[in-house]
Amino acid sequence: MFLFGVLLLAASAYGQGSIQHCIHTNAEQLSADVVIGKVMNDMDTNKDQYISDLELLIEFVGRFDSNADSMITREEFIPKWHEYYKDVPEFAEYLFDHFDRTNDGFLGLYDVPGLKALVDLDTDGRVSEVEFTIYMTHLYQDCVPHSHKDPTA
Repeated sequence: MFLFGVLLLAASAYGQGSIQHCIHTNAEQLSADVVIGKVMNDMDTNKDQYISDLELLIEFVGRFDSNADSMITREEFIPKWHEYYKDVPEFAEYLFDHFDRTNDGFLGLYDVPGLKALVDLDTDGRVSEVEFTIYMTHLYQDCVPHSHKDPTA
């Protein structure tokens, strides 16, 4: 029953505001749940099924910050997301826009509180695996599935 309540809350919370559509394709045809599982596994370094602020920063700065300035640009994030998780660059850009809570064109320390507030559905100050999965699933489901067509066909 609790999980149903969380899902209802998530549906209403994420259903608010303008809908930004995108196109999702994965170069290795990985499903959204497989990619989300990989991301969660990469972020949850201590395997406690929660993502701490530190784990989030370590994942993003360590994996995506090519020039080590602690500010991940769109140009750094998009090709790295594609490299690690095989989602097409257009989808990685869509994710970047959702992760950039300060709308300053960078992912960094100041985006963490806004992102955490959005994802932490039960407002206990921690982001659980379930909450993270709900948030990411919503982002994937907002996209229109698309397969690359061979222009010569």
